[in-house]
Amino acid sequence: MHSCIVPNPDTRPGVINVKLLLDQLRGNGVLEGIRIPRLGYPNRLPFIKFCQCHVVLLEIISIGYLDGGKACIRITRLV
Repeated sequence: MHSCIVPNPDTRPGVINVKLLLDQLRGNGVLEGIRIPRLGYPNRLPFIKFCQCHVVLLEIISIGYLDGGKACIRITRLV
């Protein structure tokens, strides 16, 4: 799905309504998507790094025991 950003209520070229624009970006989650990495949280992790970070949840899964897809299924069932 993709959505359009409307720059102003009249959709006139070259005119930007900042409040309207920010409301749309906030509503679409764009601003939150920018805020999270700026706080220092990664938005993507290699699978091995994910496992290292969540080792407490993964006591039943040892690294190398399962392929990534099966391990992800088990991880999401634990959370």
